[in-house]
Amino acid sequence: MKEKTMILIISFSFGLIWSIIYLVFSLMHSMTEMFNTEFIFLIANIFNIKITTTFAGFIFSFVDGTLITGTLAIIFLKLKRRFIDKE
Repeated sequence: MKEKTMILIISFSFGLIWSIIYLVFSLMHSMTEMFNTEFIFLIANIFNIKITTTFAGFIFSFVDGTLITGTLAIIFLKLKRRFIDKE
């Protein structure tokens, strides 16, 4: 249970950091259209959605950061259980 909680905390915090990075750069340059091609939005690219507002970009970058970090954390946890915890 403790490992699952840590995965959630880490993935949500990385998602928040990733979305804040997007928000800062988007507000500094005020070019939301540029980030449709330059900034990688995994979910928006899969569903072919164009980001037109800064808030939508913030949400998509939060979801992307959370999903990617959560997936990587689960993979590392499974590898740890398989190889390290056997010893």
